[in-house]
Amino acid sequence: MITESKIGPNLASLANYTLRDALNITAELGFETVEIAAYTNATHSQGYIPGFWFDELSGEERGRLRRMVSSFSHLSIHAPFVGYPLFACDEWIEKESRRRVKVAIDATAFLDGSLTVIHANPRPNRQLDEYWDEMIQVFREIGDYAMAYGVRVGIETGFPDTVENFVRLIEEIDHDYVGATLDVGHLLTYIDRETLSVNPRVIYNDLLLRMVRLLGEADKLFHIHLHDVREKDLLDHKALGSGIIDFPRLFKALMDLNYDGLLIFEFEEPDKIGTLIRAKRFIEDVITSLKQGSHHKIT
Repeated sequence: MITESKIGPNLASLANYTLRDALNITAELGFETVEIAAYTNATHSQGYIPGFWFDELSGEERGRLRRMVSSFSHLSIHAPFVGYPLFACDEWIEKESRRRVKVAIDATAFLDGSLTVIHANPRPNRQLDEYWDEMIQVFREIGDYAMAYGVRVGIETGFPDTVENFVRLIEEIDHDYVGATLDVGHLLTYIDRETLSVNPRVIYNDLLLRMVRLLGEADKLFHIHLHDVREKDLLDHKALGSGIIDFPRLFKALMDLNYDGLLIFEFEEPDKIGTLIRAKRFIEDVITSLKQGSHHKIT
């Protein structure tokens, strides 16, 4: 069941704040859910992303972090991915990247989180079928590691770069603790821009709903990242309601599937706090309207 208590921000939405300040702001805004980056020194268009390297924290620092997140009812962790490909040409890079995913799972368990977000990626200069079986095996091993801690793993949409192959990957991994993190703005890799330009609102939302239904029918929709996609340039991580995504239609589909995972905001907006305040109200209004069977315009 979708509930307001499972809505919260990825702290990337509060770029340039310290981890402590970002957590305090999130709690002060009334969120009961948070997602934290298990890495540091990463940036996006609005600045540095608050986070931490779990294996570099002392026991005292780990305890302090645990106390800092203790007020949240739900927590997820985003594993490092930029610069840490699980599939590379260099075996050392692969081993280190996979180790860091396991450390992120350690952090999730230590902080009483429920899910770790990870990414698949293309191996340079290789065809997908050349390392498909290896991907399956690696993700099953990660699933086994997470299962031992009672933590689920959500592979984020974006690669493999067709809807069919992404869903096939999740299904063929066939692990109870491995599913999908649906990022609603990361379906742009699944459709060429020329096709999308014909009618972006219709085409994109049809594709999004198709992905939701396929993952839902497979019982593999574990986690969701929410933001909007601006129509004029198809830039994602924008404020809700400012772009092409039909959120009432999306949430109606999620409710029909009895989705009960977390709903995580990911924004790159200069008005960081204001964007989160408005997003919280926007989604709460969507949920309330759908539960009441209302079709009035949501603002």
